[in-house]
Amino acid sequence: MENNMETVNKFLSDYKNHDIVIESSTSGKYLCKELLKLNYKIHLINPSKVPEIYNNYKKTDREDSFQLADVFRNGRNEGNIYSIRGNREYQVIG
Repeated sequence: MENNMETVNKFLSDYKNHDIVIESSTSGKYLCKELLKLNYKIHLINPSKVPEIYNNYKKTDREDSFQLADVFRNGRNEGNIYSIRGNREYQVIG
């Protein structure tokens, strides 16, 4: 997949009305900013604050993405989930 927002938007277009969870890394924050411009519902999670991810010996992007989704879906570590509404508004859930 090409690394540009047009391609990313096309890939994610089926998920426009769903919550999207992103790791709050440097590239994750950039992606968040760009997806907000396209009206996606974004939630950032800091993986170092989530024991299921931070303490996991199996560190792969795929494994981390499953863990991030699971943490969000089940409401664990709610104080470490930030929902983004609008351009710069960060809300801590929980």
